[in-house]
Amino acid sequence: MTADLPRCESPDRSVLEIAEDCFLLLVTGPDPVSLDGGSIPGLPSRPIPLHLLRARLACHRYPRHVRDDVWSELVRRARTERGDGGGGSTWTLGCVGVALVELGAIAGYLSQRYDADPGDVQAAVLAGFVTELRRVDLSRPRILLRLRLAALRAGGALCEALPYAVTSTVTTTADISGHLGLRSASGGATGVRP
Repeated sequence: MTADLPRCESPDRSVLEIAEDCFLLLVTGPDPVSLDGGSIPGLPSRPIPLHLLRARLACHRYPRHVRDDVWSELVRRARTERGDGGGGSTWTLGCVGVALVELGAIAGYLSQRYDADPGDVQAAVLAGFVTELRRVDLSRPRILLRLRLAALRAGGALCEALPYAVTSTVTTTADISGHLGLRSASGGATGVRP
């Protein structure tokens, strides 16, 4: 039976592929990690496994407040799962899994623009996202935007610090944000589209 489950380690898998494999382990089987949709107005009133929540958020046009409520709950669980405020690996990985498409796009963009090892870029993007899970202000709107921006900044900082040349005309994180069409709440090219 375990042969059908994804492996969370492999020397020929990328950082984000391994994260996806581990995320799939959370949502595989008879008791997948789920968010109670009934606790968030606008979602179906039933448990929603995280991989289905990811698909719902990608395919449905939910109002910003619903997406913020979802992300607020996901982040809160990641922070408090162990009960000591230190966060929990299950819900931290759940947050990563729900945001994996966006994290992959950020890492892919940076890897194409800079002469950097894609694995290093993915690791920096992932680290920036996970670090921001502990700091992001849940009382402010556009939670995912701010998480994605932290991931972009972390990956961009790695690329900008490299001793070798940039492979395109993009030279700053602000340029990267603008090129990706990422917008902040004020509309400037400094955020990530929600």
